[in-house]
Amino acid sequence: MDASLRKAREAVFWPGIADDVKSFVNSCATYNSTQSRQQRETLIPHQLPHIPWSKVGMDLFTLRNTTYLIMVDYYSDYWEIDELADYTSATVIDCCKTQFSRHGIPHIVFTDNGPPFSGMDFQLFAQEWDFNHKTSSPYNSQSNGKAESAVKIAKTLLKKAALDGGDPWKAVLAWRNTPTEGLDSSPVQRLMSRRTRTFLPTRDTQLKPQVVKDVITRKQAKGITVKHRYDTRARDMPTIIQGQTVRVLLHPNNPDSTWTLGICIDQLSDRSYIVLVKGKKYRLNRKDIRPVPEQLQPAHAKNKQTTLPDDDWDAGSVQDAPVDTDQQSTSEETVELPDGQALQHTRSRSNIRRPLRYTRDFVS
Repeated sequence: MDASLRKAREAVFWPGIADDVKSFVNSCATYNSTQSRQQRETLIPHQLPHIPWSKVGMDLFTLRNTTYLIMVDYYSDYWEIDELADYTSATVIDCCKTQFSRHGIPHIVFTDNGPPFSGMDFQLFAQEWDFNHKTSSPYNSQSNGKAESAVKIAKTLLKKAALDGGDPWKAVLAWRNTPTEGLDSSPVQRLMSRRTRTFLPTRDTQLKPQVVKDVITRKQAKGITVKHRYDTRARDMPTIIQGQTVRVLLHPNNPDSTWTLGICIDQLSDRSYIVLVKGKKYRLNRKDIRPVPEQLQPAHAKNKQTTLPDDDWDAGSVQDAPVDTDQQSTSEETVELPDGQALQHTRSRSNIRRPLRYTRDFVS
């Protein structure tokens, strides 16, 4: 952008040259498709529950060819881990039932959009067991950060136990009873209101139940500090309007991914949108959506209207309406111009009308 403007000013000048050059560059498809990633937005912390096991996050991870399901409590940071025989919804649901029968049914379950969680089986399970299932935007693992953090801790414990040849469950037991920095209580204390017996010498009085106080106050104070540090180099982006032309990153994890042209058709939450790209609907986070002043291709913008399905927006696809090439004129049009005004046809046959007052002073 700046380089194009400097180059133009070196050769020619007219009033409003900066705005004209910026408008031209911003409308360039090649320029927009190869833009760099957008700056991160400010942090939006999850609302903290006021009771244990009211809100839990889930995630799957693989370590040494073994798949695990991890389930973490937002109130206490206590997590449970289960080894899975396979990656199906039925297996994940069975593990959830086991944990829910032990700790109770949470009010909210937060997951990503992985296959075991996005299918109809898990939705029916949520209805039957009476909990609200919420999901994060695809490729936005930060939204499910509580579960991601628990995965990192669990992987570290399992790796250390494997390298040392020790029992991994002893490591898990020790971690659950270790006081959290800044909270002066362990995850198991915040969940169960008591310590659990470990291999360290422990008095019986230390194992008696005692409710941990000021958990919410301390966690909120800690969260404010984290948010302040994170927001130092972050900024919020404008809201995308329904029907707005955008460029999106369909594969943000691929460093070679380019911005693809589409149109925003719905907003699910503050930073989650549904975008129609080449007849298919995608759920994307705001950081992977860039508004552009481009026009959609004829397949998007005209001819027959595209019919969208009522449901299943995250997995359904839509077929583009066919384009009648016989009706697209390729001949040049005859245009009457005032005297002294030049008309030039570019290679794509678009008309460029040069202002009369400047045609005598500059030659391109």
